Amino acid sequence: MTRFCSLPILGTASRYLAALAAVALLGMTTAAQAAPIQFAGYTQKVAGTPVQFTNSSGNVTSGPINVSFQFANVVGLSPSLANPIDATLTISMTGAGAATSTPIGGGNTYLFDTYTTATITIVSNTAIGGHAAGSNLLTMTVGPNIGGLGGLQGSTNASFSGGPDSNSNISFTSDFVNIPPSYQAAFNIGFQLATGLQIGANNHFATNSASTSGQFSSEPLPSVPEPASLALIGVGLVGAPLLLRRRKAAVNA
Repeated sequence: MTRFCSLPILGTASRYLAALAAVALLGMTTAAQAAPIQFAGYTQKVAGTPVQFTNSSGNVTSGPINVSFQFANVVGLSPSLANPIDATLTISMTGAGAATSTPIGGGNTYLFDTYTTATITIVSNTAIGGHAAGSNLLTMTVGPNIGGLGGLQGSTNASFSGGPDSNSNISFTSDFVNIPPSYQAAFNIGFQLATGLQIGANNHFATNSASTSGQFSSEPLPSVPEPASLALIGVGLVGAPLLLRRRKAAVNA
């Protein structure tokens, strides 16, 4: 006959093991709801590598571009990740609408265009720890509601950005750090154009080449599991079978 009963009272040692595991897990997932903080960024190593603004379709594509990538403000960041990392970046922004121009006074005109999807991918050029060259340092995907590319007409500076205020759907993935589903996420990609920002064919930005740099922000911040936290989780996993055996023995008693 099957007997049903409530969970028996755990012994002191068992309760301690369970508490340690719970605290470790909670500490890795709990974060305050605050403004996004920059956790990663990149700068281009060689200026002028083509980031092409294609005026026939409105798409923006890149390189590959050699960049110096760096994590910052990551919880539990190890020295091997805190230093600048040699990396390769690619950019894909698709589905642009027609660019719009807005007079802003003083003879200046602001040009702006939105995109349906965007992907920024940064991979390592060298092995880091147990990760081989070509591993995903950071991939950002945006869409369908994203920020836009804009700048003053004729200016050599333009930026593509998005964040909580622009209702952007932003997600980050990485092989090196744990990035939780962000309460808030933001990015800002800057372009240093070769000939200045202009509207070209089909009301898209004129074909151009550029240098680029960028930063990525999030709240909660990414984290690297600390050895102590991993040990506590391990203790909890080892203790779980003991708790189950005690419960089974109490039920069958």
